[in-house]
Amino acid sequence: MNRFIILLLVFWPLIGMTDVYKWVDDEGRVHYGDQPLADSNATHLPEFDVKSPPPVDEPVIADPEPATPEGTPGVYTFPELFGDGPAQQAVGYSIRITTPLQDATVRDNQGIIPVAFTTSPMPGDDFSYQMYLDGMPWFQPFFSQQVYLSSVDRGTHTIQVKLMNSEGAVVGESNSVTFHLHRASALNRSPR
Repeated sequence: MNRFIILLLVFWPLIGMTDVYKWVDDEGRVHYGDQPLADSNATHLPEFDVKSPPPVDEPVIADPEPATPEGTPGVYTFPELFGDGPAQQAVGYSIRITTPLQDATVRDNQGIIPVAFTTSPMPGDDFSYQMYLDGMPWFQPFFSQQVYLSSVDRGTHTIQVKLMNSEGAVVGESNSVTFHLHRASALNRSPR
């Protein structure tokens, strides 16, 4: 029976073009065919109306409004979706460094410092972060809330994170966190 259903589906387009009959033999098995047996109680099945699916209407996309004279020509900011840009930039962002903790001692001979922080509320995709080590920008802006500082010299350091909008203006910053990096040295080992 399963084979018949599979064959029926394979030849479905051809079925719509010809007459189909259904009958049951003396043993109770159901048969289908394009010509009934002469001594069977065949039933003529109605024709299948094979139609192509209705055409799908193309979505109507509204033309974006032209940029205002203050905006960048050719750039549309979708204020109806994301709100007004200047009003959005007026949001007060709070950044808190969670790793390392204030006055923590970090032990790493390669000078790798994992830094993690949280931002509230979460900024949009057009914002980036800048890490500061001892008041100086560290590497380049990034987008993650986790970063690794590498090759940091031993000693006491301060870190701070600043949030910048797409124009590079600082819209939020964390407090400074002080940590101490301990790097083992062969010069400081005691003789055995």
